[in-house]
Amino acid sequence: MRYGNRPLWRRILTSPFTLVVVLIVLIFTWRGAVSIREKAQASQARLNQARAQLAKLQSRQSELSNQISYLSTDEGKEAEVRNKYHAILSGESVAVIIGNDQVADAAMASTTFVEAPERWWQKILDLVGL
Repeated sequence: MRYGNRPLWRRILTSPFTLVVVLIVLIFTWRGAVSIREKAQASQARLNQARAQLAKLQSRQSELSNQISYLSTDEGKEAEVRNKYHAILSGESVAVIIGNDQVADAAMASTTFVEAPERWWQKILDLVGL
């Protein structure tokens, strides 16, 4: 068969111009598909990150609500004041136990002692020599 004897629609489909147009359309379609795939992957990564952050925030919320419920009780308030401000109730005493002599020496060196002012009768006794 010769080229001129084929039907018109077949000549149009097999012409070089048509093949170039089809190739250009395929290239643009392929680029669009790749772009959509990249956007879908980026969206999935952001979704996973948002879910992880949501889980972290929900656990933080449950911790805070547990702390709030604990601090709502009298025992919780007392314990927090004792821990934060090292407070004691009247009638209680605090014992400091130091296990190492070097630590004790350092604690004594850093501690400043304020002497009570001498009373008038102590001054008189010191003058007399008693």
